Amino acid sequence: YFDSQHDHLICIDTGEVKEFCDPRIQNIKNTIEEVFNVEIYNHSLYFYGKKKKKKEKH
Repeated sequence: YFDSQHDHLICIDTGEVKEFCDPRIQNIKNTIEEVFNVEIYNHSLYFYGKKKKKKEKH
């Protein structure tokens, strides 16, 4: 369901891995290529987090 570019969110509580695609990351890649005069062939991006606790209703 993604093109070849996708990144990962890893839940440190459960180990669940979610893949996602955000077009802003492609924009960052393009900027890096322009600024440093390079061609990027691949990258990896991992976010690690936990689910937020639900707030109790009073």
